[in-house]
Amino acid sequence: DRFSSGAALLLRGDMIMKDGNEGVEAARKALIDGYLRVVLLYKEEAVASRLQPEALWKAARCFEKLNQSGRADSMRSELKRLYANSPWASK
Repeated sequence: DRFSSGAALLLRGDMIMKDGNEGVEAARKALIDGYLRVVLLYKEEAVASRLQPEALWKAARCFEKLNQSGRADSMRSELKRLYANSPWASK
């Protein structure tokens, strides 16, 4: 199902970050193969509210590691705008 697929993509990003010791290359790969896929592919889905907040927050962290603070701020702004009540928005 769509939720399980999205959750698997989040876990994939987490595993990449863990295996790469959260370095720059790991952050880039986790963004491409995990977090940004959830951000882009699960926007209009009923499961979006359960997947998007975490994906946006983790994508923002990866962008920070890549020294792309503008993109990180954009992810955080989107998170706070769409999911202000989410625990991820308050982190």
